[in-house]
Amino acid sequence: MGALPIRVLLLSGGEPSFLWATGQTGERRGNPFLRVDRAETLPSRKELESGSWQLCVLPCETYLSNQNLPPGLPAIVYGPSTLALDCFEAGASDFMRSGWSWLELEARLFRYWGPELVGDRATYRLWGLRLIRLREFDGIDPLSGIEVGLELSVGEASALRLLAYRAGRILPYYALKRSGSGDTTEVPAAENAAGPGGSRAAVAMMMSRLRKKLLSMDPGLARRLRAVRSQGYIWIEDRLRKI
Repeated sequence: MGALPIRVLLLSGGEPSFLWATGQTGERRGNPFLRVDRAETLPSRKELESGSWQLCVLPCETYLSNQNLPPGLPAIVYGPSTLALDCFEAGASDFMRSGWSWLELEARLFRYWGPELVGDRATYRLWGLRLIRLREFDGIDPLSGIEVGLELSVGEASALRLLAYRAGRILPYYALKRSGSGDTTEVPAAENAAGPGGSRAAVAMMMSRLRKKLLSMDPGLARRLRAVRSQGYIWIEDRLRKI
């Protein structure tokens, strides 16, 4: 599984001061999925179109008044809630109200991370809600009969992204159930161990649907997703096939 970070441009103008306590550029809190570059002014359109950044975060006033942003560059904007509708109508991908925290930004950015997953037939990347085939392995039969892309639900994509991020570590039922909503509140053990109708049943149904979809794409992907009795689920990385 690849863990290349998503590179983000963050324009100054109201972000929490603690965000830059360790420097202006680089990964925060040891997160492998994220690299943030801070800028005082918005770079030129040519620089923005060069592909250095996959996403930008900037004040809503700058977003609404600037014409340099390429149409294909996702933008998370922040500012007063009164400008939220204007920003969305102008094409913003997401909006944060003034007073946002680093954890809120990190959670929003995580949804744009595209982990690379290794199957039996090829490698795949998760982009948004779509799992896309990247490279076929040498010596494997042509994949003409296999889908190039696989559509997932919001919950399935969120669960797969979180499992890939924590590959090799068990994720409890409640973490997978709440992964789609971004709610990270700790859940009592009683709820995590709920019977039919509780966390386990809901997660088990979702993971069953996800496994069937992965199986239709590549049996190797479905095999990586494993249930851990009475605990949750885990994504097993096949290091022998990693490229």
